[in-house]
Amino acid sequence: MSDRLGEALYDIVTVLFSCRCPRPDRPDEYQERSDSAHETLAALHDGYDADADQRRRATDVAAAMCTGAADYLSETGIDLAAAPNAEELRDEIARRRYLADWWRRQPAH
Repeated sequence: MSDRLGEALYDIVTVLFSCRCPRPDRPDEYQERSDSAHETLAALHDGYDADADQRRRATDVAAAMCTGAADYLSETGIDLAAAPNAEELRDEIARRRYLADWWRRQPAH
């Protein structure tokens, strides 16, 4: 893997997990957050000169990243019932799964 590709993947993951994406606990902000997520993805495409195929697959990639993050949090061996931040972890897992489903329903860019 080239350094540029590694940097690009890191940037994409970081930005998509940090941008204002839709959240199930903020339904009144849905449209604003949806627009923000799409604008962020478009900026990533432009910044890395994504080709048509990369743009077409981007929402599936974003969904897979969110699913992977939720799976990682779920499967780390943490006893969610005993963890001091159990509720926070459960909420984060639910948000990542919600976001994965949301990205899967989005049109290609």
